[in-house]
Amino acid sequence: MKQVTLYKLQNDGAQKTILKCFLDNEIVSFEGENINFIKNIKTKGIKCYTDKNFKVVLPSDGLIFLENLKHNFNSGYLNASDVEEKW
Repeated sequence: MKQVTLYKLQNDGAQKTILKCFLDNEIVSFEGENINFIKNIKTKGIKCYTDKNFKVVLPSDGLIFLENLKHNFNSGYLNASDVEEKW
């Protein structure tokens, strides 16, 4: 199973996990408390940075969705990890 974790920077400088995205059998699932954030990326998708036109990818696109989370959430306050293999 593959996983990407999204972190938010807290006022004390610590990073808090706000969302985990899992890919299992080509199906992306989410674990997190911010339902609006999850709903937003499920319905609106994220930009695909390997496509020259930056097309939108959705969780239904599987691995390519996970791989592009890091490029879409890469700021001082909100960051995504690399795709990690979890057993």
